[in-house]
Amino acid sequence: MARFDLDSTRTDLVINDNLGDFDAVESDQAHIEHIVDAAKGDFKEFPLTGIRSNRFLNAAGGTQAAKREIFVGLKADGYGSIVIESVEDSFTIDAIPLT
Repeated sequence: MARFDLDSTRTDLVINDNLGDFDAVESDQAHIEHIVDAAKGDFKEFPLTGIRSNRFLNAAGGTQAAKREIFVGLKADGYGSIVIESVEDSFTIDAIPLT
């Protein structure tokens, strides 16, 4: 089941005419970005969540270590079917929430 959030690509809140409520979109990609960018301890309710991917830049074996940390972090947060591809200094992450 996909997770949903308000549409942050719009500059205003939009009411869905069919539902009479705020328009919601999937938020999995934003959730993954937040986990990858955050450091452990940034989320006070879940202090072990976070990867802080920028610490792997210019490190020996940084790409492999970053892939492993991302995989473990997303798995712990309830994602499955995790595919991580790296091209130079960037990653493409595809993951599906298990719940």
